[in-house]
This record gives sequence, C-alpha cells and structure tokens, in this order.
Amino acid sequence: KKAEATTTTNTAEVTTSTTATTIDKAQNEANIKAVMDKLGTSVDVIPAEDGLNFYKDDVIDIKDAQILRCEDKDAQETVITNSADIYVESVECIGGDSVAISVGVVDWTQDIESMEINFEFDKELSLLEVDSYGNMQSVIDGNKIKVYGFFDMKAAYRGRIATFIFEVPQVDDLTEYAVSSVSGMLYSSNLEKYVVNLADGKITADSSLAPTNVTSDIVNSKSVHLKWNACKNQDKYSGYIVFRNGEEIGRTAEAEYSDSELETG
Repeated sequence: KKAEATTTTNTAEVTTSTTATTIDKAQNEANIKAVMDKLGTSVDVIPAEDGLNFYKDDVIDIKDAQILRCEDKDAQETVITNSADIYVESVECIGGDSVAISVGVVDWTQDIESMEINFEFDKELSLLEVDSYGNMQSVIDGNKIKVYGFFDMKAAYRGRIATFIFEVPQVDDLTEYAVSSVSGMLYSSNLEKYVVNLADGKITADSSLAPTNVTSDIVNSKSVHLKWNACKNQDKYSGYIVFRNGEEIGRTAEAEYSDSELETG
C-alpha cells in the first residue's frame, strides 16, 4: 500500500510540474508578442513602460523580446567583435516607374537571432508597400521604415528581410534617390550584440532609358503596328514591355511591335 501511495504522489507532482511549465511557456510567448506589437507602434525610440521592459533599461526595443528567448532571464547585453553587414540594393529605372529594392543582412556566423533595423529614403519617393520575409515585421512613418523581428533564415549567410516598393517621380534628367540603413541592432540567441555595418542604396531614374517618338500604323480593324525610337543607352536594357490599357500584352527586343488582338468599337 505504501508503494501505491508513493506512486500516486509522484504522478501528481509530475503532472503539476508539467502544467506549470506549459503555463510559463504560454505566458512567455504572450510577452514576446506584446513586445513585438509595441515595436510596431513607432519607428522612433519607445520609452520603457511597466509590463514590457523585460530587459530593465529605459527603452522598449528588440532586446526585450530577445531576453525572453534566453534561458537566463537575467542575461546582460555583451558587444562582440563579430560583425554583420546590412545590404540595400541599388536599381535603375525610368522616371514614373514602380521599383522594388531588397534589403537584408549578411550574417557570416549564421548566429543572428533577432534584429531591429531602421531605414530612411528620399522624400521625393513614394513608398507603395513593404513586403517582409520570414518572421520579420515592419512599421512605416513618412520616409522612415523600421524592420524588426526574429531572423529565421540561418540556412544561408545572406538573408533578405524585406522588399521596399517605391513609385519614382517623372524626371527629365538622370536623377538619383537614396535609400539607406541608418541604425541597427542585431543579437545572437545569448544576447550578444553584433557590430553592424550600415549601407546605402540608390534608385537611379534615367530618362534616356525610355523609348521616344512612338508611332502607330493601322494594319486593319483589329491590328496596329507600333514603332519607336530606341533607347539611347541600349547597353542598359534587354528589351521593351508593351502595355495596352495598363495591362502587359507582349515583350520585344526590337523597337517595334504588332498588336493583332484589338477590339473594334
């Protein structure tokens, strides 16, 4: 009978311990979500507030989420000599186009777990969309973008964290617009802080890339033949995309195109 009583007591203890662990894990995940939601409220420095300042300093940032993932909840930030490079893509386009710029992190050690990176872009650009990857999130305010979250792409040393899609102004001359990383915090799973190498990218709007003097010859009621003057800098393009009523209808490497699917009326 003693043996039976002991067995029952041990089982109860194990059950209680398992339940407590499950509750702690769920609360920890809820706390991480609360911090991430708070980070999504502003691109600027967020003052500390009760209930979210898990790192116990004077601001709310990605450290407060990272320490919740550390085994040692009293861990302290340590700056290490390992560095990580932020990259910002540079692209060329014609004024008036929509363009996509990729931004990401080059993590040679493949040990970065969390990050918070701030970007700025020239105010002449119109930001249409931010497409974040993996567990990354973003918040936008004017010409500022903050990308933050947990980096889940450790299989590769170079990881894209977001794509920024801009509408570029119409221009008559070659014009450059800056897109830059301005600050960043990157941490390992042990709250080790990486040295961050920031980067600048640019959008070059080149009016010489656009075809000019577009003319049309009517072939019949359903066909038209289009011609235009080729771009000046022909080494910078591989062909032309033809649109009808805003929708792409074909591509050609030549400075002409026949559209034979017109509707009458």
